[in-house]
Amino acid sequence: FPPNIIQAGLQQYKTELVYPGEDKSMDMDTGATIDPADKSTWMFKSAWSNGTNILGLVIFSIVTGVAIAMCGEDGKPLLHFFESVSIVMMKVTTWIIHLAPIGVCFLVAGQLLEMKDIAGEFLKLGWYFFTVLLGLFIHGLIVLPTIYGLATRSLPFRFIANMGNPLATAFGTASSSATLP
Repeated sequence: FPPNIIQAGLQQYKTELVYPGEDKSMDMDTGATIDPADKSTWMFKSAWSNGTNILGLVIFSIVTGVAIAMCGEDGKPLLHFFESVSIVMMKVTTWIIHLAPIGVCFLVAGQLLEMKDIAGEFLKLGWYFFTVLLGLFIHGLIVLPTIYGLATRSLPFRFIANMGNPLATAFGTASSSATLP
């Protein structure tokens, strides 16, 4: 178990094998023979590796949430604190979402400045765009209506017509979650 919540969020515990060297040796504590050819005789050591440990954060969050709920009225100030932190983080996330297109624009501009044949690159991009639209057309207007027709034994045109607004929203925002009711 990590000594603190910061380490639990930033590092993961792992067990590593300790390479014994080329020669057979004897473990001083147990008297067992350590054979370099047989990994089951090697010694182990514990280590912490850098990287987010999402499972640790989820477990800590669940335990903290249950504890706050069980405290009742005494846990309300801490609950309000976490709700305020959530609101602030959503505001920061909104800022990042609004600033991301500017950052992407400058990344693309930097790559454009390094290109030798810009017209050739845009031609490749145009072919890619055409391929994606052709795939979407085949999938959305041929494959999916065929599956719908076979599954329901009815024509899909009325269903597609009723989906006009959500489809336009999904296409315009590039987000399927924006179309959910």
